[in-house]
Amino acid sequence: MIVDSEEFPFEKEGAVAAVSFEGAWTLKGWNGGGEIPDAPGASGLILHPATPNPFNPTTTLAFDLPATEAVSLRVYDLQGRLVRTLIGGEVLPQGRNEATWDGRDDAGRRVSSGTYFWRVEAGRFSEIGRMVMVK
Repeated sequence: MIVDSEEFPFEKEGAVAAVSFEGAWTLKGWNGGGEIPDAPGASGLILHPATPNPFNPTTTLAFDLPATEAVSLRVYDLQGRLVRTLIGGEVLPQGRNEATWDGRDDAGRRVSSGTYFWRVEAGRFSEIGRMVMVK
């Protein structure tokens, strides 16, 4: 692990995932010892890109859970306001899970074009993805 360095050499090998936990970053999928299996968050929550993105009228939000967990998945606008709760504390199984967002808020109104963020919280893990609604 490299600490307090502004740069370090690496070579890309395969897919890459970056996981954040309590201010520490672990890069998985890089040569040269970039993977740190015992680091907190190293085997945590993984978000997949929203598909399609940009989207209209629906997009699928997929994520992998490291274990069976109670999960919340919420959509926010650029100002950080809650737009929609898609999953509200349901217990989901380990592995790939997904939800579909229909571009509507919690009141059932169509949202305007723009950038939105989706946040998944599962146990001690939390990750944020970005998507764009086009009309």
